[in-house]
Parts: sequence; C-alpha cells; structure tokens
Amino acid sequence: QIKSLMNDPFVQRGSGKRMEKLFELGIGLVASVPFSFQDGKGIVLFFSRSNANPELLRAVHNERYLIGSTDLIGANYSIRKARGHSSELRKNMFRDAIKKVRKELLSEPTSIASMVLSSDAMEQLRRERQAAQDAENNGDGLGMKVPRVDHFAVKL
Repeated sequence: QIKSLMNDPFVQRGSGKRMEKLFELGIGLVASVPFSFQDGKGIVLFFSRSNANPELLRAVHNERYLIGSTDLIGANYSIRKARGHSSELRKNMFRDAIKKVRKELLSEPTSIASMVLSSDAMEQLRRERQAAQDAENNGDGLGMKVPRVDHFAVKL
C-alpha cells in the first residue's frame, strides 16, 4: 500500500511531496521489483489505482511483465557508469590525438609555404625534378631510348 510507503523514512518526500500527491490522485497500490546488475542495485516501483483488482495485478503474465520491465530499467541504470567511463576514455584519446597532431604540425615546417621559403627544400625539389626529366629524356640512363610503357600501350 502506498500509505505504508508514506510512513517509511527512506521514501523521498521532500518539498514536492510526490507520494502524498500520488495518494491524493487515487494511486494506492504499489509493487516493488528489485534488480541487481554489475554496477547497480535498486528497486523499481510500479503504481496502481487503489481500486485495481489485486488478483489481476498478481497474475503470472503481469508479474513476468513487471520483472522483464525491471530488468530493462535496471540494465539501463547499471550501464550508465560503464558508458560514462567509456565516453571519458574516448574523449581523452581524442584530446591526446589532437595534441599530438598539433605538436607535430608546430614542430616541423611541413607546410607548402615553409617549403617555398626554404631555399634548401626548393633546391632539393629542383634536383629531383631535373633527375626525373633526364631519366625520361635519356630512356634507361645508358643512352638508349626506351619507350615508356604508357606510350607503348597506346601504340598497340
């Protein structure tokens, strides 16, 4: 009975007086179903009208429904801690990755602008381009003109 719950010192009564309001609305019967999962324990309260048929409320199919509902509610409640820890871990991994990328970008001059401003980098690019052009013009580098594979495929 909800009236006996109102006398329980552990029931939340607070400034909202929730239990008293429920009783005034005609809610008089309450069923409690406990749950215990990995990181959480508790009870789920199911409220009914004062004039509800207690035999129907205690029917096997209704009890199975209440137990199943409690399992779902309890599982959702219990997973909150694990979900919070996982979420915090993912956030920290993301922050660490951002810090690592930022550190690498700021420590090494890898931008195109920094390459253009660096005479050593530009000279190395010129040498590489010249070597590639020479290899293309001279064939295999031994003075023999070897057709490039892409031109050869087009001729077939």
